Amino acid sequence: MFTNTKKSEPEQIMDEYKIRKRNIIFMIPEGTLIFTAFTFLDPSSVVAVFIDSTTGSLQLAGAAIAVRWISFLLPQFFIGLYVNNIKNLPRFISIITLALRPLPLLMIPIMFTGFDAFSKVLLLLILFTGFFAGEGLVNIPWWDLFGRTIPGDSRGRVIGWQQFLGGIGSLAGGFVIKFVLDTASMNTPLKYSIIFGLGGLIALFSALLMLSLRDFPREMPKENFRFASSLKTLPSHLKGNKSLAMINIIQIISGISAAVIPMSILFSKNSFGLNTNQVSTLIYLQIAGNLAGGLIWGNLSHRLGNKYVVMISQILGLAIHITALICIMVIGRLTPFAVLGFILFLAGIYSGSWLGFSNYILDISREGFRSAYMLINCIFLFPSTLFYYFAGFVAGKTGFMPLYTAGAVAGLAAFVLSFRLKSPVQIAEMKVVNT
Repeated sequence: MFTNTKKSEPEQIMDEYKIRKRNIIFMIPEGTLIFTAFTFLDPSSVVAVFIDSTTGSLQLAGAAIAVRWISFLLPQFFIGLYVNNIKNLPRFISIITLALRPLPLLMIPIMFTGFDAFSKVLLLLILFTGFFAGEGLVNIPWWDLFGRTIPGDSRGRVIGWQQFLGGIGSLAGGFVIKFVLDTASMNTPLKYSIIFGLGGLIALFSALLMLSLRDFPREMPKENFRFASSLKTLPSHLKGNKSLAMINIIQIISGISAAVIPMSILFSKNSFGLNTNQVSTLIYLQIAGNLAGGLIWGNLSHRLGNKYVVMISQILGLAIHITALICIMVIGRLTPFAVLGFILFLAGIYSGSWLGFSNYILDISREGFRSAYMLINCIFLFPSTLFYYFAGFVAGKTGFMPLYTAGAVAGLAAFVLSFRLKSPVQIAEMKVVNT
């Protein structure tokens, strides 16, 4: 990809400019397509409804969300340490995504087999494990490439455009999902083979765009990779960067709130006796929230900074929990459908708030240690993946009131702690003072 010929400084600047421009051009549609694909494969909406409708198990629905995050985070423990030893990041990302993103297409034949509902759900979870493990393998390499080749003042906009355009795609996808689910002439296997198949096909198209990404020339580590020695270096990053420790503490606390919110679709469906048409409408409203969230979080990141994205997202989560508790304790089964729609719309907006955490970590990362910071974040987040299973377990045993109460308390605690975050400008000023 790069020659060994020594280039002048102006030539190097021009090459870097071309790579930055090229990556922005291809990263935006790639993100748009994969966010659209997630609409058809989202464990917190359409997949949760599929599992609950075919098996009646809230625990399995919660397990599906947990599988997503465990499969996503676990591969990052290794790849986060090894990423600096990968010679060609764009090639690595392309190979993994081309191999694993099309996996949901296999649900098409599976849906028409004679397997019982639990067996189909089990196969779905196995395929999802591979799909999201692939996303985990490329996550840190992608963010490392993104952080190195995309200027800091453009990152929020690029992710925001990905989410916004992906939201438009998701809105169109939501219309397709609603149409399919509302069509009485289709049986359940046909409905979900169409939904999962479209998700796999769009994910494949997104993987093809990865082939066009490029990286800057960079020096490879002189020493051979050793997992144990690399792992030992991680605590020093936490000691040397208090903001890194704080953002991870906040994210794991807010993880309790984040684990409850995806159950909102099943809370609405099971607590208020909704029919199929009403459930598909709520799924569509949640997807519409994704569209609004892409625009909101991207603009907040660019205008106010990622510290405030984190703070505002906790307020939003708190509003969702409190509204749900009011529905349970005050209004009961007489809750207007519009209120449930409002909850799901806010849940859709909230789902994109991870932008604030990821970009904040990039903001405070020192050059050359970006992958280590992302890995530390994964280690902190990994225990919180079990929150999703416990959310389904608690909902199935005791109902939704304890869930939303715990989510509200966690959201409030995370919001209070977020005041202690330092902005990148404050961190830079502190470094100047200390030198």
